[in-house]
Amino acid sequence: AIVLAAGFAVLGIGLVGGGRPAWVAGATLAAGAVLLIAVDALLGPSTHVGESVRGGPGELASDLGDRVTLSWERATSSSWTALVVAGSIAALALLAARLRRLDVPRDSRALLVAFLAAIAVSLVVNDSPGDVAAGGLLGYLVLERFARRPEPVPRGLDWPYPLSRSTST
Repeated sequence: AIVLAAGFAVLGIGLVGGGRPAWVAGATLAAGAVLLIAVDALLGPSTHVGESVRGGPGELASDLGDRVTLSWERATSSSWTALVVAGSIAALALLAARLRRLDVPRDSRALLVAFLAAIAVSLVVNDSPGDVAAGGLLGYLVLERFARRPEPVPRGLDWPYPLSRSTST
């Protein structure tokens, strides 16, 4: 839930394009996500997030601290896991650094930045850093490939694939 709130907030800021409207959009999206989390915690099934929220800010902060500690312990539990996490984070950092040079529209850039922000938050709050780092890297590469796609082909052209199965002439 925290990861989604962070990702949507960053996406809102990126889509609006900067300045006060961007921060208002980001804050609104984050507040909406937090509101949904709170409603789910109060009315939804019993989950660890719901229990933390119902416990108040102190319990929420304590649980978040426990998550950070657990994430670090799992990231460093073995040489292989540490290598996967560190390598994936290094690759994501390099991809993030070259993001400014990518020739992609603003909305695609905003989506890529939001995805990176969500991965960063997820690395801190989730207890599976190997999965988050490696899966996040793979997801980012797929998303970037999608963002860099050529503009859609006008209807009626068959490159690279037909847009419809109609055989009428």
